[in-house]
Amino acid sequence: MEKFEALLGDKKSKKDEKKPAKEEIFGLEEATQLKKEIGEITQGRSLENLEISDLKQVFNKYKKMENVLGVAEEERFEGTIQEQMDMAKEVMNEEFFGFQEVKKAFGIEINPEDIPKIPFGKAELERAKELDQFLVLRVDKAPDGEPLSMQKINEILKGKVSDGSKLLFSGDGKGGLESDAWYRNEKFSKEETPKLAWSLASKEVIPNSTSKNYLQQTEELVNYIKDSVFKEEEVPEEYQEAIKEFEEEKDGIGKIIFSDWGEATKKLSNLKINRLTRQNPAEVLYDIAIYFQNKGERILENQRSWAHVCDSDGGCASVGRFSEDGVSVDGWNQSYFSNDLGVIFSRSC
Repeated sequence: MEKFEALLGDKKSKKDEKKPAKEEIFGLEEATQLKKEIGEITQGRSLENLEISDLKQVFNKYKKMENVLGVAEEERFEGTIQEQMDMAKEVMNEEFFGFQEVKKAFGIEINPEDIPKIPFGKAELERAKELDQFLVLRVDKAPDGEPLSMQKINEILKGKVSDGSKLLFSGDGKGGLESDAWYRNEKFSKEETPKLAWSLASKEVIPNSTSKNYLQQTEELVNYIKDSVFKEEEVPEEYQEAIKEFEEEKDGIGKIIFSDWGEATKKLSNLKINRLTRQNPAEVLYDIAIYFQNKGERILENQRSWAHVCDSDGGCASVGRFSEDGVSVDGWNQSYFSNDLGVIFSRSC
């Protein structure tokens, strides 16, 4: 505790000295408030005499204080993009899919200047690996410069993956779709692309997310974020805000999910937590394809992941069940549930 009291005095970090005056003052004010909050939790007790729940709160506030004062030694990857990728690959090993894996999977060569920085630190990657997630560079353009939509992915792979089996169940096996493919004219299939970003994604749907409707799945996403992804850590502010929005909206959505599922769908798909952590359909297909093309392993072989993008009928698309007959693409209203329909967790920050 003395460490943090010293930080609130005359001692300043190098990072503090570089800050503009207003920013430095704001940081010290926020740190002082955090110190006050720590005192309210401890109430004069030493750390060894605190309950575990109180100790966790104090620990998280200390970590936040470090960030505010600029003294936290976050193991973010520095250096050139290549150096960052080398360090990330050292952590993730075979669960790393960078520009070379993109080229192998789709024949897409990326301009090094267009590769974004890796937004995750070493500890985050280590935690992701523990949770059976992989790190993937997603791109949004095909080799010809066109948007890398689901249909474009199918086209550039000529409808097949590396073992000769079909990519899409409703594909014609040549790069197009069968005439009766229900989603051939859907915007999510023709126009939606992956976001150009480094993402961490689970290989299978998260625990307890099957046999649940869309609202219940979203609640499981919230639990997974708090209890697994950021276990014993402070949840980042962006996620805190998204979780708060969900908590405020869930009862109202629950009242209309069966009576007005079109409105419920709209509300659910627009929730920040779903946009932060659910893939769009193109991203699900992209991840399935890049994983198989590089490792010869099928992810989502017996499961489907419910995405956050609506179809023209007001439901949301699910993608998965990647068998030798190809990936299935379906659309469901938000009150539906099935024992093979869950949700992949994916984040880009």
